[in-house]
Amino acid sequence: MVILLPLLLAACDPATLEVSKQRQSIAATPANLENVMSNATVISRDPNPRVPQHGTQVEYHASDGAAYLWYPGNHRIVVGEWKIEAEQGSKPKKCYRYGTNTYNPVTKRRGGKWNCSNPIGGHDDFLRGNVFGLKPGPVPFVTPKHREFYPEHFYQWFGKNSSDIPYVVPRFPKAERLEQRLKEETGRS
Repeated sequence: MVILLPLLLAACDPATLEVSKQRQSIAATPANLENVMSNATVISRDPNPRVPQHGTQVEYHASDGAAYLWYPGNHRIVVGEWKIEAEQGSKPKKCYRYGTNTYNPVTKRRGGKWNCSNPIGGHDDFLRGNVFGLKPGPVPFVTPKHREFYPEHFYQWFGKNSSDIPYVVPRFPKAERLEQRLKEETGRS
């Protein structure tokens, strides 16, 4: 019971509830979701950092449906496709298809087929544009597997000011607190 109390208090936080409503409205229709994802970079962390799967993935979604995935541990960008799919009466899903020469170490599946998932998780940050210049070829640098990173980390590594991060989807208040902790730890403002 003691462990659940902080979780319940966070869930009742008005700012958290407001962000949750905004994210739900974005994911409510295919058009809303496509608008957010088109020409956007998504930084995705594992849903449960205590049970690492992939680690932090960075992916640019071009407006023409091309996808450029910077996957942890990889030396090259994984090129694929993205689209939004919605069945009548259900919420839209984000779908990806990568080449037949690709392999997902978590699902143990080869590429070549479309795979769909829930559109917006609390562990995803959406940034407008191709902020890290992802394209076919080498990754900007190899990121560690099974580690959790935030947009602020990537901005610092690229020598950019984290106050310039072009968020498209509102962040949860927890992310703001983490950003403040990162600034305090690194001495940056």
